[in-house]
Amino acid sequence: MLADPDAVAAAYAGTRRRSTDLLREVGAGDDVAGRTVPACPEWTVAQLVGHMVGVCDDVLAGNIADAGSDPWTAAQVARAEGTPLADLLDHWDEVGPQVEALIPAVPPGPTSQMVFDVTTHEHDLRGTLDRPGARDSDGIDVGLGFLAKSLHRLIEAESLPSLEITTSGRVLTLGPVAEGSEADLHLAGPAFEVFRAFGGRRTVDQVRALDWSADPAPVLDAFFGGVLRPPVEPLAE
Repeated sequence: MLADPDAVAAAYAGTRRRSTDLLREVGAGDDVAGRTVPACPEWTVAQLVGHMVGVCDDVLAGNIADAGSDPWTAAQVARAEGTPLADLLDHWDEVGPQVEALIPAVPPGPTSQMVFDVTTHEHDLRGTLDRPGARDSDGIDVGLGFLAKSLHRLIEAESLPSLEITTSGRVLTLGPVAEGSEADLHLAGPAFEVFRAFGGRRTVDQVRALDWSADPAPVLDAFFGGVLRPPVEPLAE
């Protein structure tokens, strides 16, 4: 389910460049920097970018023991406080390529999670700025592989019904399926929608409304009972 390390590095680089290009295109002034991000309502655009750039700083500094935790993320945002958005983007141009050079030497699990995170935030920014696009990028593909691997482990650990996800050109089987048998549940849809749904950017009702073969309640209760926090109201994307 996980992409090979070189593909992960390329996906991260592509997402970083698209994000910085997008922000420079719309303008990195205070009117953009201070906008609230609906997908992350506790953050402005500048604070979200502070997190995205701060991940690179922490990786390069070896500060990864608490990677992904709320305090780790909050410290990144705090460090960037008061730095102009344009300067944050310039700094990302410096540290991003250094991280991308390291990715091929690291197992694809944690680096795929990085791609999932940064690609999620790319589309959070796009939604904030009303600039949709890049919905078939390699960042979506790598991030979806990370999500699938995580859900596969959860299905096995919790003995949940097996799930087969079909997107354009890709079939992902999550959980054990006996040879000659089919998965208990099937889900079909565009990769972008599946990525956003299982990445915590769709309401539970929106996830239920996807093209399921049967009632997904047995898996959704487990999927959204932990780290993922679906929005209460649908996001405009």
